[in-house]
Amino acid sequence: MQQNVGRPRPPPPYGGRSGCCLKCICCFYCIIFLFLIILTVIALFIYLFFKPQLPSYYVEDLQVQGFNVRNDLSLVAKFLVVVKSENQNENIGLIYGEGSSVSVLYSDLILCSGTLPSFYQGPKNITIMDVLMRGENRLGSGLKEAMMDQMNNHKIPLLVMVKVPLRIVVADLPTTQVTVFVNCSMLVDNLSPFSKLQIIITGYSVGFQI
Repeated sequence: MQQNVGRPRPPPPYGGRSGCCLKCICCFYCIIFLFLIILTVIALFIYLFFKPQLPSYYVEDLQVQGFNVRNDLSLVAKFLVVVKSENQNENIGLIYGEGSSVSVLYSDLILCSGTLPSFYQGPKNITIMDVLMRGENRLGSGLKEAMMDQMNNHKIPLLVMVKVPLRIVVADLPTTQVTVFVNCSMLVDNLSPFSKLQIIITGYSVGFQI
């Protein structure tokens, strides 16, 4: 009886489908690596050519237009703070967007708050902004006593906190958005409405987030 013996099948070529997948993965990573190199070169060129700098912010003045502590320890305040913004860049503009905030705090208690206007600040420009702030909060009995003692001593510590979302403009093209945080610590001699304040700036701190 004759048996049919089939011919053995040749082994599949080495690296058939798996080799193609490996080549695709290598090409993909090479493209990403090349793209990152291009981005790094562009960022380095912008940094060296335009020399970007963060804008400077200063609290020029603080006016108390309303400050009333009621019998139930609720506090109603109305302040006007004058903020100076200085863009020192020669070729970079700044777009002030939505979401800014300016707050005045006493011992972590927000007395009042407001917002900066939305506008475009050109290169080598200084802008003065009047920010009207309103607020209502509640004082604890201990915090009220401490505030009254400091008012009698004419040394009231306040903290002005500024949050500014900025979009950087390079060659008339808006690019990355950066959020700048500025804290200004100060001592004032009184909080009487519409009286002239003596302000002593005790410290500035600046930070940013991309």
